[in-house]
Amino acid sequence: MDNDYEKTLASLSGQTLSRWLPIGYVRKILFLILLLIGFYGLFVLDNLLYLLIIFIALILFSPKIAGLVAFGLGRLLSKK
Repeated sequence: MDNDYEKTLASLSGQTLSRWLPIGYVRKILFLILLLIGFYGLFVLDNLLYLLIIFIALILFSPKIAGLVAFGLGRLLSKK
């Protein structure tokens, strides 16, 4: 029973972390709004601070990048 649970968990985590775009329409819309604001500020207003908005949008809303960041932080914190 425990082995089946681990296989199912591995399968689900692989499917979840394989997507670049967020799941759900509301998250996709928020993601696109933040990206548009970031690109507008970066290219039109010529301010590098808006580049931070782009990175925050990617980290918060992309399951793949969020999973990679969480995995990296977990490995880093577990070495203590």
